Amino acid sequence: MVSTPRSESSSVPDDGPQPRPNDWVTRAFLALALPPLVFGLGIALLYMAAFFAFNNLTGTMQGFGDLSRWWLELVNASIAALLLTANAVGHRAILADLHQLRPLARCSDTEFAELVWAAATPPRSSWISAAAAGLAFGTLLVIFDPVVRSGAEASVRDPVFLWAWLRNVLVSWAVSRTIWVEFVSLRGHSRLSAWLEVDLLDPGRLAPFARNGQRSALVWVLFSVLFSLFWLEDRAGTLNPLLMVYIAGVVTYDFWLPLRQTNRIVVSAKRAELERVNAELRRAIQGEPAPGGHTLSDWAAYHTVISSVREWPISAPGLLRFALYVGLGVGSWLGGALVERLLGVALD
Repeated sequence: MVSTPRSESSSVPDDGPQPRPNDWVTRAFLALALPPLVFGLGIALLYMAAFFAFNNLTGTMQGFGDLSRWWLELVNASIAALLLTANAVGHRAILADLHQLRPLARCSDTEFAELVWAAATPPRSSWISAAAAGLAFGTLLVIFDPVVRSGAEASVRDPVFLWAWLRNVLVSWAVSRTIWVEFVSLRGHSRLSAWLEVDLLDPGRLAPFARNGQRSALVWVLFSVLFSLFWLEDRAGTLNPLLMVYIAGVVTYDFWLPLRQTNRIVVSAKRAELERVNAELRRAIQGEPAPGGHTLSDWAAYHTVISSVREWPISAPGLLRFALYVGLGVGSWLGGALVERLLGVALD
C-alpha cells in the first residue's frame, strides 16, 4: 500500500517525549498503578461514600434501611466503575495496539508519532463535549422518567431528585466518555490501516484490529449485564428497552468495523499479489525465462498458498465467542425482565 503524504509541519518530534494523557481518570489510573479490578473497586467505593455523605448532609433521603435503594446505588456504582476503568485500560490498550502494528506501517516515524499523540491526547474540547452530553442526557432522563428519579418531584429542592440527578449525570457522563474513547480508537486504527502493508504469509499480525473490537464489545456487554440488574428491584426506566436495542447495535458495530478494516487490508494485498503471480505464471507458460530461476510448478504452488490465505482475521471460535458475548448481554436483559414479571405475579 502507498503511504499518505507526510505532514509538512509536525508538532511531534521523532525523538520527542512520550505523550501524557490529558484525561484525569487515565492519569489517576497510570499514577496509582493499581490493577484494573482494584481501581474499579476504588471508584465504586468513592461513589458509595458520596451517597452516604449526601444522606448525612440532607437527612431526608432515608436510604439506609431500604434494600431497594441499596441495590439501586450499588448497580449505579458498578456501572460507573466499569466504564471509567474501561476508559483508562482502553487508553493503554490503544497505544499498545498501535505500537504492535508499527512494523507493518509504511509511514515515517514522525507520522506515526503524530498518530500516537492524537490517540493519547485527544483535544480537550472533546472531553468537554462528552461532559456536556452526559449532563444533557442525564438531566433530561431524570426529568422525564419518574422511575429514574424514584418518584420524587422534579425539583432541585427535593434531595431525592437532586441525588437522582447527580447520579444519572455521572453515569451518562461515563457512557459518553466511553463512546468518545472508542471513537478515538477506531479513528486511530482507521488512519493506520491506510499505511499497513500486510504479510500474507502471516496475516495474524493484524490481530490488534480484531482485539480492539472484541474489547469494546466486551465492555458494552458487561454494561448491559449490569444495567439489566435494575429490573430485579423494579428500577428499570421506561427507556430501557430502547437502550437494549442501542447497546446491541453498538456491540455489533464495534465488533464488525475493525474486522471489516482488516478484511479490506488483506483482500487488497491478496489481490495485488495474485495479479503479480498470475503474470509470472503466464510468462512461465509461454516459456519466458523467469527471474530467480523459479519454475512453473513453483509459481503454481505459490499461487495456491496465496489463494488459501484467510481474508477475515477471525475464526469460527472467535465468532462463537462474539455470539456468546451478545447472547450474554441480551439474555441478562430478558432474564431481568422475566424475574421482574415473575416477582410481580408472585406478589400479586
